[in-house]
Amino acid sequence: MRNRYLFLLDIVLLAVTPTLALVMRVDSTAWVASYVPALIQFTILALIIKLVIFFLFGLYRRYWRYASVDELVSIILAGGSATLIIAGIFFGAGILGRG
Repeated sequence: MRNRYLFLLDIVLLAVTPTLALVMRVDSTAWVASYVPALIQFTILALIIKLVIFFLFGLYRRYWRYASVDELVSIILAGGSATLIIAGIFFGAGILGRG
């Protein structure tokens, strides 16, 4: 893996982002405590899915100094695919949990 530093940076940023998004959404850290179990589940699952999808799309094998429009398309497709998969899993789990 050529870009292991980018991989490690992605791990850190993708692990912190859901918590920051929730804190900005509810405007209070007191409300965050009630969401901790769901937040941990989401963060772990989303982190695994995104890293696998990014790896499969070859984002960690490219030499980013000479990136072009093709790499931009790969980033958009990888991010969109990961988002659709994560949303599908959580939407499906929500529907199955109500039945």
